[in-house]
Amino acid sequence: MSQTPPGGPDALSDINARAATAHHTSTAAPTDASSDTRADTRTDTSSNARDKASDSTSDTASATRVRRPRGPSADKTAHTQQQIAHAALALFVQHGIARTTMAQIAARAQVAKGSLYRYYPSKDALLRGVVEHALRQSAPNLPLVRQPGETVHALLRRSVLPTLHALASSERGDLARLLLSEARQQPELARLYKTLAFDPWQRHVVRLLQLAVDEGELHTPSVAACGQLLASPFWMDMVRSGLPDTEADADTHNAQDVATLTSLLLDSLFAVPAPAQ
Repeated sequence: MSQTPPGGPDALSDINARAATAHHTSTAAPTDASSDTRADTRTDTSSNARDKASDSTSDTASATRVRRPRGPSADKTAHTQQQIAHAALALFVQHGIARTTMAQIAARAQVAKGSLYRYYPSKDALLRGVVEHALRQSAPNLPLVRQPGETVHALLRRSVLPTLHALASSERGDLARLLLSEARQQPELARLYKTLAFDPWQRHVVRLLQLAVDEGELHTPSVAACGQLLASPFWMDMVRSGLPDTEADADTHNAQDVATLTSLLLDSLFAVPAPAQ
């Protein structure tokens, strides 16, 4: 026979209700835990996929960076350009510009023909490179610092004479000789030489001559004409060096080189007395 718990039927109903609630709670809890586990799994999987994709992208970028070919260094490029320009100038002087081929220049410079065209895509571009190379290799017309008490005459001698002496035997001298023989057929060469070489030198000399006039050392009606006169020994030497030498010519040239002639001209210019008042 069933026994009624203390408290009667109402107490029994409460017991049954609490039991049902406990059973429902214990059944639902695993479902929520399983849902959380599945969500965490999906999150981890997505995160791993993103990490792998990121790693793959980084590896691809790194591989691309490693595979990218490196060009020649700046020093190697400058050396190759100098090598080509030096070879081209020698061949131009020896054979003339028109008769010199790009293949000959590449062979003399010991570079591949493709490399030659990479640096100088045309003979005109190469000609400009030759001019710029020869000017860089020659003594520049850098302004000297005037010493205390130094006359302009002495400053001119110290500035101009060593430069002219060096130019006559440098690649700039070869360039001037090339200009004399090719200017009519290559007007661009003449224009380049005038713009990059002759005009800067002439302005440098004229500035010093004008300073001498301003300080009363030099008396001349034309500073510009004096500047051109001082350039004449250089050009006379270029013409003479293009003619066949005789033994007498060689002796004369050794005794009276460009610097010597320019020195005589300078002394003559500055020896002119001031005009009578």
